[in-house]
Amino acid sequence: MLRTVEALFMVVITFGAMLVVTNYVYIPPPRITSSIGQQEYAQDLLQRIDENKALTNAVFSESNEGWSSITKTLVDILPPNVVFNITAYKISEVSGTLRYISVKNGSNFNGVFPSGSVSVSYVMTSPEVTVTQTPEKIGYKAAGGKQMYTTLYILNCADANGWWITGYTGESLALDAYKQMSPYFETTVLVNSTADFERLLNGNSLTGSPDENVEGAIIINTFGECVPIPESKVSTYMEFTNYLGKRTALYNWTWVSIVGYPFYYVSNTAKISGDNSWGIYGMSVVAERGLYGFLDGLEGRDYTGGVGPSPGSLETNGGGVVYYTDILKEDQNYYGIYPGHQQTATRPLPKSYLNSFNMVLPKDKNLVEYTNIFLPNDDYYAGATWTHKSGGVTKGSFLALGLARTPDLKVAIIGILAVYRPSIYRSDFSVTGTTRIVTLQLGQLGAS
Repeated sequence: MLRTVEALFMVVITFGAMLVVTNYVYIPPPRITSSIGQQEYAQDLLQRIDENKALTNAVFSESNEGWSSITKTLVDILPPNVVFNITAYKISEVSGTLRYISVKNGSNFNGVFPSGSVSVSYVMTSPEVTVTQTPEKIGYKAAGGKQMYTTLYILNCADANGWWITGYTGESLALDAYKQMSPYFETTVLVNSTADFERLLNGNSLTGSPDENVEGAIIINTFGECVPIPESKVSTYMEFTNYLGKRTALYNWTWVSIVGYPFYYVSNTAKISGDNSWGIYGMSVVAERGLYGFLDGLEGRDYTGGVGPSPGSLETNGGGVVYYTDILKEDQNYYGIYPGHQQTATRPLPKSYLNSFNMVLPKDKNLVEYTNIFLPNDDYYAGATWTHKSGGVTKGSFLALGLARTPDLKVAIIGILAVYRPSIYRSDFSVTGTTRIVTLQLGQLGAS
């Protein structure tokens, strides 16, 4: 038992880190150097303490009952040889100078904190504050300076089945994506059938609205490793993803694959009677040729039947825990969208394979650029957006997330926002004195 307690203690101390608060106050960095993992753990720890706004409510409450509960919780969860001090400060402005006044304090130790202790800070806003957040609509300036808006299409085909989306259906993920993404777009369209999808593939508007733009659209495939296929393409399903790649280039779409190995199956429950060998019917297996065909089409080549790396080889050679790039962590804070801070890749794309499509060459080659979501792991890319360039003009993009099931839709959402980077306009309709900061200090008794 003693060794278990010591192990728990070492986890807490090793991964503790400073959260730099830039909006209101600069807190000196801890004496222990923080790694990427420590920073992520510190953020996660603070969010857990404030789960269901328990910490926020305790800090702003006139009563001390909630604050006492927070202190007791820390006593209960921390090992007995770990000491802590948690303090809440009110931030006020006096003659143009910010002042930090202690309003609540709790501790299990009244001595001098041991050497090597770490501090974590957390800024919070009163629950009574009214704040509006208005996202900028994603778009671009056309010739002559005319403002054009990007349309978001979300595949919601009722006559298709998904795979590698355990716990969800394509339709349930589509509705969730619609709810979370539509504020960033002037027009968001659910593609409710494979017949509608075929209309879109032919360049036709689905709503008739003048604000719907097929050109330059973003298409999210919520069906995982499977892609819905129109009836007219079922008889030549092995060539369908090549056709899809060509259409992506033609209309300059950004195709988003939210999880798994892209294009491994096609589905049309009305026209395909077979299953994917795992008991999901209405599917045909395209296997590795699906991704190869799409990338061929993106490059403007006809279907060749080429085969890429198998999912099994990707999992064996490039799988494992992956971490967000620094820019993605900044974007999570900016947009307030937090996927699971630790993701597992089982379908990452290898650099050697992508090189055969000129996809990781230097940007001055004017071929294909990429924006990483995760740090590359041994030349495997678990998540990135690949932008096809031809003659200096963008002709199609591809966002691929080679992650394990169950899908974390927020990874795809923050990946899209990281590419287009819409601004968030915030308005605060409140009085002053509504911001407070909490600091938590941890130390180990007996540490050298």
